[in-house]
Amino acid sequence: MKKLTIKEASEVLGISEQAIRKRISRGTLNSVKENGHIFVVMDEKSENNSYKEEYELFFSFFMDELEKKDKEIEALKSLLKEKEKKIEELNGEVKSALKDNVKLAQGVHLEARKLIETFVPLFPEIGRTTGLKEKEEDDTVYKERPGKEKKKKKKKK
Repeated sequence: MKKLTIKEASEVLGISEQAIRKRISRGTLNSVKENGHIFVVMDEKSENNSYKEEYELFFSFFMDELEKKDKEIEALKSLLKEKEKKIEELNGEVKSALKDNVKLAQGVHLEARKLIETFVPLFPEIGRTTGLKEKEEDDTVYKERPGKEKKKKKKKK
């Protein structure tokens, strides 16, 4: 049987001096008071059991925490897969919407060109301010875009 100071007991048990004092006050650690000083009474068996108990408690706590973290990781992986799937769906919707918008814009552009071709000859001042030329009565055609007819010059007689 050994008598250890609180400091020595904390070093042997691997816990703080405050934890030693709390164990003494709870009665979970044997102690004696001599000449106003408190000594922790330990035998070889209690020393080894204390380490073993501490180790088992720590190991049990650690394993529980590890299991919780594993469950959290699995839940987060599942959530990540769901989010990735949703992103793929939304990317597909965006691509489809963009294709539809391009088709719509092309249709609007075609209609606008038709309107311009219709109204510019009726209002010559529009052609002067916008830089558009009106068609002459003599079948002269102006090239405005690739793929359209080239300018035909009227033959002089």
